[in-house]
Amino acid sequence: TKYEQDKKLWNEESPEYVRLAQKYDLDCGILSTKDVQTSQDTVTCVGADFTKWDDCIGERTFPQGEVYLGKWMGGLRNGYGTFFNPETGTKYVGNHVDGVRSGFGTYTHPAGYSYSGNWKNGVFNGINGHEIGPVSKNNKLAQDYRGGFKNGKRDGFGTLKYSDGTIYKGEFNSGTFSDINGSIVYPNGATYVGSFLNGHFNGWGKFTFADGYTEEGTFAEG
Repeated sequence: TKYEQDKKLWNEESPEYVRLAQKYDLDCGILSTKDVQTSQDTVTCVGADFTKWDDCIGERTFPQGEVYLGKWMGGLRNGYGTFFNPETGTKYVGNHVDGVRSGFGTYTHPAGYSYSGNWKNGVFNGINGHEIGPVSKNNKLAQDYRGGFKNGKRDGFGTLKYSDGTIYKGEFNSGTFSDINGSIVYPNGATYVGSFLNGHFNGWGKFTFADGYTEEGTFAEG
């Protein structure tokens, strides 16, 4: 694929690659040298005018301090590369199209947040993304979500696991858990199967307590 071809351009034996990787502590998602086929088409971008860089590998530091190291086409980030912010420590490793994140890529934040999956026009977008969220001011429990995304939000079928052992499974809509037949399993073994709206029980459902006792009926807002 085009993605794999671009990825092969990262040759660990290249002095330029080693220099830049060591400078910014980047791995660019590269495999070990023995697993990477050296491309004879690798060309280092030449000149200070990045708008003229085409079909080459180059490094550019942006006005805000971010550094991009990767493939350029037509003066824009196009193909596989790493976008790194030295000030915040955030890093994106993956594909770019016309200067924005598009295709498969991984974003990481030093605080423990990460997303790996498909991107479209700079935001999460795909059916099989993986998002990990650490404990924060807004999220009292760490989160691990695998599933669909649309326009940067959880959307479509997915599974959300919290660090306390709670597990939601079902459909998400614009970032919230909303499904007519979703499920939740609590750390103590209690379960709920039924309708959800905006993350709350809403509509028909069945709640089974840890001791086996069940309640079934229509719920409203949890």
